[in-house]
Amino acid sequence: MKIRKAGHLRSRRVFSLCCFGVFVFATMALPLTRPDLSLRRDQISDLLVGEGSAAAVAAFLALAAGSALLGQEYWRRGRQLTSAVLLLFAAATAVAGLTAPSSAQHNVAALAAFLAGPIAAASAGWLPPGARISWAVALIGSFALWPLGAGLGERATVYGEIVFFAYLSATAERSQSPPR
Repeated sequence: MKIRKAGHLRSRRVFSLCCFGVFVFATMALPLTRPDLSLRRDQISDLLVGEGSAAAVAAFLALAAGSALLGQEYWRRGRQLTSAVLLLFAAATAVAGLTAPSSAQHNVAALAAFLAGPIAAASAGWLPPGARISWAVALIGSFALWPLGAGLGERATVYGEIVFFAYLSATAERSQSPPR
């Protein structure tokens, strides 16, 4: 039974990582198919309007699904704060993907998603303090890249969060439940 359970949990994390990969691939490839968009200049949300918008929505929903699965995994491990932040990221990403980029709902959801990464890093209490601080500072620091181009800076932030979430996924087995 334990082997089946361990395999099931591992496959959930692999699926989560695949969802992250789908989002990164789609948000890097879609601008290449649209001459009206630039990876440097245009934000990821600009993919939600125009040609290929259905693929962009699917990519946002894949990212939300991967984050939700990871949040569920951390809930099972007794890491409720990290789980809540991952689930917030998942919900915010889904809302952002399903609303018009110019809407208030989209902007609030995007802000919540952008802030979720550094909060998740800071709340990962089982990681060594240096790792938590390094991840949080790196994710917050990625906002400094936004003046280089809205699209480039935003991608650095979002992809940085995805790399951190992938790290959480890869190291979930090492996250022991907190003492009760």
